[in-house]
Amino acid sequence: VSDAAGNSGPAATTAAATVTIDRTGPTVTINQAATQADPANAGPILFTVTFSEPIDVTTFTSADVTIGGTATGTKTVTLTEVAPNDGTTFQASVSSITSTAQTGGTVIASIAVGLVSDPAGNTSAASTSTDNTVTYDTVRPTLTSINRSTGATNPTNTGPLTWTATFVEPVSGVTASNFGVATSGITGTAPSITSVATTDGSTLSTTWVITVSTTGAIGANAGSIGVNLTSATGIADAATNTLSTATLTGQTYTYDTTVPTVTVALAAASDTGSSSSDGITSAATLTYNVTFSESVTGLATGDFSLSGTSCTLGVLSGSGTTYTLTVTSCADGASVGLSVLANAVSDAAGNSGPAATTAAATVTIDRTGPTVTINQAATQADPANA
Repeated sequence: VSDAAGNSGPAATTAAATVTIDRTGPTVTINQAATQADPANAGPILFTVTFSEPIDVTTFTSADVTIGGTATGTKTVTLTEVAPNDGTTFQASVSSITSTAQTGGTVIASIAVGLVSDPAGNTSAASTSTDNTVTYDTVRPTLTSINRSTGATNPTNTGPLTWTATFVEPVSGVTASNFGVATSGITGTAPSITSVATTDGSTLSTTWVITVSTTGAIGANAGSIGVNLTSATGIADAATNTLSTATLTGQTYTYDTTVPTVTVALAAASDTGSSSSDGITSAATLTYNVTFSESVTGLATGDFSLSGTSCTLGVLSGSGTTYTLTVTSCADGASVGLSVLANAVSDAAGNSGPAATTAAATVTIDRTGPTVTINQAATQADPANA
């Protein structure tokens, strides 16, 4: 340009201060803090808020952070700027949280669109997240049952035996030291726990299988083996809440290695002899009482044998410990022997018995009445006068 006197100017190129055009609002992410336990059983719950550019910190307040989820309480938020302290990074601390759910409630943090501005006045977009949810759990787990494992046979005469311990929620830290074996009627080596583990090899599970060895254990008909919770030490849920159940009595197995025995005897009604031990009868049909030492199954007519005669096995009836068997068509003068064969039956625990063939006393069939002669004695005078 020139002024009125003809001076050209300015003497040199003259520039205004540079200005940056910024019409893009900041983006923001909010995620659980790197040091935040998840699940957690204590507050505060920490989230990290990161903006894509420095913001006008006066526009960012705790009210801008929305806390949702299923956990209850007032859920108060406190904001603190953290490194690098350049207006881009903040910590949101959430306190006053409660949760009564067994597996906890959730705490979810987010920031709605348009709440925060950069220095140019552009407002922020809605927050995005890769993990902005923390589970808050303060309820201690319980042990609900220690039951014989599904499909287990009871009573039993074999091992190992297994129980399933079921917790109300997944827990870890379950070991053999938490349980004790209780027995009654076991006369051999005391059963012992050999393993406690989950079926899938995980360290956190609702169900844990307890295995007990019965090697060397000898049980009577009334023998029993059970597993009880004796210590809660070391057991905790994912939020490190410790087990609240101190002791619990579990189911028992009836452990029975005793082989059933049997007695076979002619029924009183079939013994027509002059005494119950003379081994003679005239009965047309013999009835035998077959009595086992415990309830058994599997007895059939084919489990009996007859000896010394051509008699016929008749009708078998009864159940449990008491049976009857009829024997017919025995010839006069025959000697009848009835036996129960070895391993003819099984008890509830699977023990086969009797251990050896068991026979009743032999009985003789006598259906012929005596004849009689009567004569004067050899020394008798005949005729006689005295």
